[in-house]
Amino acid sequence: MSFRLTPEENEQLNEHVKESGWNKQQFLHMAVTANVVVPKNDFRELVYEARKQGNNLNQIAKSCNMGNVVQEVPRIEKALEEVETTWQSLRLLIQKSTKPKESQTS
Repeated sequence: MSFRLTPEENEQLNEHVKESGWNKQQFLHMAVTANVVVPKNDFRELVYEARKQGNNLNQIAKSCNMGNVVQEVPRIEKALEEVETTWQSLRLLIQKSTKPKESQTS
């Protein structure tokens, strides 16, 4: 595939690619297929948090399966708060990464 850009457009594209942390091919693929380009560092942080939460939930489930449900209530409540915080971060990241078509042409 090939397409032409003005020097200014090419500079702008290169700037967006650099800010995202992805290479140009990955950046363009995300922009076309998902209409979202998530900065690589933000993505890594969310994946790290999701993995931590998954580990915590597995530990809680194991303890509950051993009959410690009542003792695990505080950890369950804390885990739910952490999951909600991560979902809020994900929503903000998506909002930050997507722009309505009208604002892109302005």
